[in-house]
Amino acid sequence: MGILEDAVITAKGAVDFAGKKTGEIVELSKLRISAAEIEGKIKNLYESLGRSVYNAAKTETDATALVNEKSAQIDTLTADLAAVQEKISVLREEKKCAACGAVNAQDANFCKKCGAQL
Repeated sequence: MGILEDAVITAKGAVDFAGKKTGEIVELSKLRISAAEIEGKIKNLYESLGRSVYNAAKTETDATALVNEKSAQIDTLTADLAAVQEKISVLREEKKCAACGAVNAQDANFCKKCGAQL
């Protein structure tokens, strides 16, 4: 019975590990989708901002309030995107270089892009 019990325990451990990895993959996929959605919103805001500035220039009107409003929205979304990207890095066990922002392996001591100590 000892061999059978060991086999069951080993199988249970493998199933638990597979379940954990599957959960991480699902979470990572959700975060990537969220990041893509935020990037799309930022892109749309930039396009809208450009159109608004162009229209204001053509009609010789002041677009300062609109520019400030859209800039604030872009800043908020950019911060949201950075938070999602940070969560992705944590799940992928990566860390960012404080000097240049490059993504490095969790166990790296120096940045692969700029050589700064991590």
